[in-house]
Amino acid sequence: MTKSTNEKRHEMGENYLTVSEVMRYLKISRSGAYALTHRKDFPVCLIGGTIRIPESLFLIWLKKQTYVPASIAENVSA
Repeated sequence: MTKSTNEKRHEMGENYLTVSEVMRYLKISRSGAYALTHRKDFPVCLIGGTIRIPESLFLIWLKKQTYVPASIAENVSA
């Protein structure tokens, strides 16, 4: 039985997302996803001209971008 690409990525430690995966995750356009990769505060890894996004850093970045009103934050456990 062969392992899927995601299983192989996970075995190696950090999981890296493609621009297409970020696009689908955020439900944004392809141009919007590429625009994110050009932001100074967005985590990007260039491998031979190919853009990859470290999943753990992407999720941290996304959390920092999320505004949570105080009335909701007091009811959410960290």
